[in-house]
Amino acid sequence: MKGLQAVLEIRYGKIRVPPPIGKQQRYPALTLTVIHAEERGTPKNRKKIEWKLITDLPVESRTNAIEKLEWYALRWKIEVFYKILKSGCKAEESKLRTAQRLTNVGLVVHESVEARRSRSRSARDLATRLMPND
Repeated sequence: MKGLQAVLEIRYGKIRVPPPIGKQQRYPALTLTVIHAEERGTPKNRKKIEWKLITDLPVESRTNAIEKLEWYALRWKIEVFYKILKSGCKAEESKLRTAQRLTNVGLVVHESVEARRSRSRSARDLATRLMPND
């Protein structure tokens, strides 16, 4: 299994959000886009995917909506990366004061995570190929 695949029903539309009462003179209303992605059918052994995103980025087509959903899907990789950077590498304690030093450590962490993920996938693929088909 190379990863989860799901068929999603995607809807999107614009909403107008007025400023708080008493602040209409200082702040304009916001025009935002709501993107709703819901998995068709009921999967076994996991919760159904249902995402509701609100963005101020332009969404004028289905392709734009899918792009924003793909960006959102990457958030798990980003969260794992920063968790490892902060806790595993003790980045905050290591006195990495310049952007370049932090970037260098980040690249090492990224390569380590990707190598581990690749080895894990390879092992699963090999196990799947070696298992007899009944």
